[in-house]
Amino acid sequence: MRKIDLSRVQLFFTLIFLIFLLSGCFGPDIVFFSDKFFWEIYLTTERESKNLLSFLDFNQSKIKKEIKRIAREHDKRIVFEKVERIDDFELLRKKIRGIEAELYVFTPLMGEIANDLADEFPQKTFIVLGGKPEKKNDNTHFLYFDRREAFNRAGIFSGNLLNEMIKAKRSEKFYVGVLFYTSTEEREEELEAFKKGFLQVSQEAELIIRKIESLDDFSDANNFLREFQTRNVSLILLAASSLNPQCMEILAKDESMIITENIAHSQKYSDRVLLSVEEDLNTAFKEIIKISEIKEEKVMTVPAKLIPGKDLSGKNLELFKNFEEQNVKKYK
Repeated sequence: MRKIDLSRVQLFFTLIFLIFLLSGCFGPDIVFFSDKFFWEIYLTTERESKNLLSFLDFNQSKIKKEIKRIAREHDKRIVFEKVERIDDFELLRKKIRGIEAELYVFTPLMGEIANDLADEFPQKTFIVLGGKPEKKNDNTHFLYFDRREAFNRAGIFSGNLLNEMIKAKRSEKFYVGVLFYTSTEEREEELEAFKKGFLQVSQEAELIIRKIESLDDFSDANNFLREFQTRNVSLILLAASSLNPQCMEILAKDESMIITENIAHSQKYSDRVLLSVEEDLNTAFKEIIKISEIKEEKVMTVPAKLIPGKDLSGKNLELFKNFEEQNVKKYK
């Protein structure tokens, strides 16, 4: 058996480590700060935390790969920073001081602290994903995901789908449970868009709407989901923001069909999803690149997508495809 030259192996890994360190010597053009919930859904894989070489980013998600590809096309270098506590102002301040970049991007849950940081660093440029701004700083840009049309179409499709089920089983009473986080005017509008679409076509199914106004306490969401299970709802619209993963754990073995938000990219939960309203990060990032080049737009709008999940199959999948072909009009 050929003897392994341990010195060469050691040299190989030393070189890899040096390359990794040197890559940090060249400052990034864009720093992407992500809360842990956004990170779990979009920017990581299930294997990443277990991989010994995860620091080399071998197991990065498809979304992260695509964002990096778009950045490279525009000669931009991007780094991703995971933030465990979105209210840790001192930590973020330290990171921004230590990383000189053209743009600092923040995920939706970090909008408030991003605004505060923009006040602290008026010479730097900040971008906040999601939501319309309550206040505007001269150095802050906002990218708003307009999800109303997607939720409206989800409501129409839900109504049509249950109509088909009612035709097959006329003796049953069908219920649709809606769990919605309604912290902002925009999210209230999204709920109304779903409700409007559903009631536009629904014949006999009944909506059970439950709102949650805080993400700090899971008890309300848990109680509402238990209520849905007790009432044997046929379909659940789950739009509970960062509480969605916990809710999906409860619904893992539930027979209800699930329409949700921003979860289709999650390997852990996608098998249980019928439809998902997805924020189009690839298009959003192309808009962010434009900001880095011209720095004029203050508020940008990117429409969300309604995409089928893995639980949508057979006749229901064909029904959705036909539905999407016929519904190309924009939300009014």
